[in-house]
Amino acid sequence: MDKLLSRKKIISLIITCLLLSACERPATVSNWSPLANMQTSPTEDLSTMISETEVDTPTFSTPMMIGGTASPIPTIDIDDLPDTLPHLLKGYELVSWQSGNEWNFTLVSGTNRQKTFEELVSPESFVTKEGYVKITVKGVESIKQVLERVPAGESVAWGGMNLSGQVPSGTIYFAYPQQEIMDELMAVAKENGFDLYTLQESE
Repeated sequence: MDKLLSRKKIISLIITCLLLSACERPATVSNWSPLANMQTSPTEDLSTMISETEVDTPTFSTPMMIGGTASPIPTIDIDDLPDTLPHLLKGYELVSWQSGNEWNFTLVSGTNRQKTFEELVSPESFVTKEGYVKITVKGVESIKQVLERVPAGESVAWGGMNLSGQVPSGTIYFAYPQQEIMDELMAVAKENGFDLYTLQESE
């Protein structure tokens, strides 16, 4: 009798195991990984963070700063430029940045389109038939000669920031030169009858 009960228990146990294994859902294979779904770390490299900075100013559409290095600025032949640059509906924008001991400048048509840092520091200079202007020069004397071609009555917005001590040494960003240079360029604007103003003045 005991053997019969024992045999029944074993058979019952085997049947139960078979039933449970038949009902069990197969394991799901997934490629999900918490690492693969993480957002970029907030401590990412400063140059990436700076490059995404935009100016919230309706009269100026260029990014103010970026980390990294700019392309070398060739010396262009200013005489190849028109004697007078075109009048523009949205005026002009001016940016400046220091590379080593030298100041570089880009004068560009004002637009609603957000311009990239790479576009503004690229060495190409041109004035299109449609009147789009992008002139990049190296040195204060060169930008003076360019500004002398801005038509009277025009408006030029000069953007920049002061990040001294806030970014690693050698970081290139749009900034203002020393006051003496700024005064020289303001004097050129006054002599030629156009308005050159800095964003720091309009804040």
